[in-house]
Amino acid sequence: MGIPVVRGRAFSDNDSAASTPVIIISDSFARRYFLDADPIGKRIRLDERSPMSCCTAAGPVENVWREVVGVAGDIRQANLDEPPALTMYRPYTQLVEHDMFLMVRARSSADATRLATHLRSELAALGASKFWGDVRPMHDVINESGSVRSDALC
Repeated sequence: MGIPVVRGRAFSDNDSAASTPVIIISDSFARRYFLDADPIGKRIRLDERSPMSCCTAAGPVENVWREVVGVAGDIRQANLDEPPALTMYRPYTQLVEHDMFLMVRARSSADATRLATHLRSELAALGASKFWGDVRPMHDVINESGSVRSDALC
């Protein structure tokens, strides 16, 4: 998605279920909760309880301290009119969110159409009992958000 890591590091293959639980926080999160202190290497504990309805964890979730390994640039999640979200990222090797999004970049519209067809087929093969969102081009997602006037897009 092009969200930069502005301090610290991104997740790596070493961030596994067997390693220290880690987290990357947004710049807004860092400014709000760490003020002027550098959050890298600090630990935070989220108020998480078992069983979790949102996620599947590789290990325990209650009273787990997570080490801040990176600070990411701010994002706006709902629309462009709201302030940047206080965002946290956890590696999927340590905690799998049930509401995940897969973003695929294509070189052309033709490639995007082929990729979308292939993705729909692969997702269907994984099981009809699972809920899979629709495969859509990003310009459709942006146009439907209400944050950007469609006549302003190139």
